[in-house]
Amino acid sequence: MMSLRYHVVSLAAVFVALGIGILLGAAMSGDEGLAGQQRALIERLDADFNRLSQDRDALAQELETARRYVEESVSYVVRGALEGKTVGIVAVSGVGASEVNSVKDVCELAGARIGAVVDLAQGPLKNANDGQLSVWAQAILSSDIDRVRSLASQGIAKVAMEERCKFNALLALCGPAEAEESRFVQALSATAKGAGIPFVLGWTRAAALKARSEAAGARPGSLLERAPLLAEVYGVGTASGNAAMALALAGVRGTYGQPPAPSALPAQEGR
Repeated sequence: MMSLRYHVVSLAAVFVALGIGILLGAAMSGDEGLAGQQRALIERLDADFNRLSQDRDALAQELETARRYVEESVSYVVRGALEGKTVGIVAVSGVGASEVNSVKDVCELAGARIGAVVDLAQGPLKNANDGQLSVWAQAILSSDIDRVRSLASQGIAKVAMEERCKFNALLALCGPAEAEESRFVQALSATAKGAGIPFVLGWTRAAALKARSEAAGARPGSLLERAPLLAEVYGVGTASGNAAMALALAGVRGTYGQPPAPSALPAQEGR
């Protein structure tokens, strides 16, 4: 997404080019009256540019204030929401280490224990059939450390897992998903439903931006209708998305987070 600074610089370049053109035109014509009108126009353009620069600085300051407020509010919003829960995190596609780490931090801030982080490789997903995807999903949801670590020994995923932990909530993180990733999420959600484990699908900021650039109201994959998910959350990895994610993991069904989600946060009845 292009920044405000980019737009202001582009507009300034237009002003400069226009000013140069006007001056060249006046020099070529030799008409003093026209030259005076052109100088006045340049002065007005210069004043407009200064006003736009001031507006840019004010908007940038407001944006920074809003960003800080959101980040500092997260602990108040999620505190205690996941007390007593053990969360498993599965990074499916297009998810960076910084996003995974920010999710872990917020879950722990909300009182959860992180039982495992499973980072799936894209290659095996593209070549797997439905049966293999189901076996991998069952291995992850089993909370059996040997079965989960076997995914690492087969080159299917990188695994970090604690001994003797039993998931009672699962979060899958996705970037803009391809068909293979969507198939695995569906296998994972079906397995989670069979095990009675709440399952939340978190879309990264990149996935949210992609959805917003597509048809109005589109969601990447629209998996909530086709898979037994507890919730979908957009913008996971950002402060606002992580807050929605933690509350969704606490047991609230729906679609939350950044646009195209219809609501920023789940209702906090009883909290």
